[in-house]
Amino acid sequence: MDAEKMFAGLNKEEWGEALNDQNEHLQKEYGYSIDTDAIDATVMNEKAEEAAQFMSFMAQSLKEGIGAHDEKVVSALKKHIAFMKKDMDIDAAGFAAQAHFFATDDFHRSMLEGQQVGLSYYICVAADNLVAQGNA
Repeated sequence: MDAEKMFAGLNKEEWGEALNDQNEHLQKEYGYSIDTDAIDATVMNEKAEEAAQFMSFMAQSLKEGIGAHDEKVVSALKKHIAFMKKDMDIDAAGFAAQAHFFATDDFHRSMLEGQQVGLSYYICVAADNLVAQGNA
């Protein structure tokens, strides 16, 4: 399923289908399974829209040569982490750990690098910078 359709708003069944490849990868590599029966399409669509905006901003910032330490990037990270806190226990350090996982896991790195070459590493550096600033 292409990203345009995914971020346009999916129903529960479409979300299950969209997450199928990722779920198979996580099961095979890590023994972890996404519970697609528990999907709330409205919540997932909200998360997908916010994530798409964040990733688009980060990809554009990278493309424009904006440093990972730039205040616009720091602000976007803080806003994204605050959004994620709505339903998960995450802080800057947790986000940085997640970013490192995405950069080192072939499946997730490929998803990010497909949006913009270097994006997975840029996000890692920006997240590490946020932690170094004492925003953990």
